[in-house]
Amino acid sequence: MKQRKPWLAALLSFLCPGLGQLYNGNMKLALSALPVGALLTLFTSFYLFDTLNKLLTALALGFVFDTIYAVQAYREAKRLGSIERGRYQSWWVYIAFAVVLYGLPDAYGLLLPERFLSFQIPSESMVPNLLIGDRLVADGWAYWKKEPVRGDVVVFKFPRDESIVYVKRLVGLPGDKVELKEGVLFINDKEMPQTKLGAGEKRDGFEMVKYEELLGEKRHVLQRAEYSPFPSFGPTTVPSGEYFMMGDNRDRSSDGRAWGFVRRDQLLGRMTFVYFSWDSAKGWLRNDRFGLKVN
Repeated sequence: MKQRKPWLAALLSFLCPGLGQLYNGNMKLALSALPVGALLTLFTSFYLFDTLNKLLTALALGFVFDTIYAVQAYREAKRLGSIERGRYQSWWVYIAFAVVLYGLPDAYGLLLPERFLSFQIPSESMVPNLLIGDRLVADGWAYWKKEPVRGDVVVFKFPRDESIVYVKRLVGLPGDKVELKEGVLFINDKEMPQTKLGAGEKRDGFEMVKYEELLGEKRHVLQRAEYSPFPSFGPTTVPSGEYFMMGDNRDRSSDGRAWGFVRRDQLLGRMTFVYFSWDSAKGWLRNDRFGLKVN
């Protein structure tokens, strides 16, 4: 006979609801946690992703669920006291649960993409919409059995080195003819209208100007140099199954104009909102960007 460890029961249940109950020999409650946890996961994945507040709500629900089972496991272990090792308290049981808990998500990702993806913006290629130091959440299910939409801000594997992840705006769909004329974008010979908004920041001697662009059905803000060093590009036709990406900071972006197209299987997800932003120049948080929706 050995003494049960209440702290261990609580820890096991917090990591994986039901595991602490299994440690206590409470098989019914252990098995009940699995479907409840699965339903909560599905619910939060499908319905609580649209905004940062809803994501935080989802995380809070998960924390409450884990805590309830952890407290129950702790109290039950303390009440039961001594433990007689049985088939459900053997070392192999915990190894099996660890494999399920930590191993299956990777294997699951081979079949379905991960829903929540986090990325940091390291460059100014998406200014003025995404800033250096922004941390964002991307929806990894956005393109699972769904086609990308022109104007999406997409996270993808860099075609020349898939270990690197890029973030750009999707401009050209398969079969599109893409061209820049004096800084104005044309898709299939149709002009994407730009409305001048005003002056942007001065960068490396270039006066920057902000414009609102209507890209398909989506409006977004971009930035161009007043006297662009790269006013024209193309035309080029996007191959089948591939996409053409451009940065919103049009004259300070390494994008499809330099390295070509992105394959469908290299798309990781669509950027959704900013959850954190650090201004390294000021050494402080950008509070106004917290929860900002990516357009």
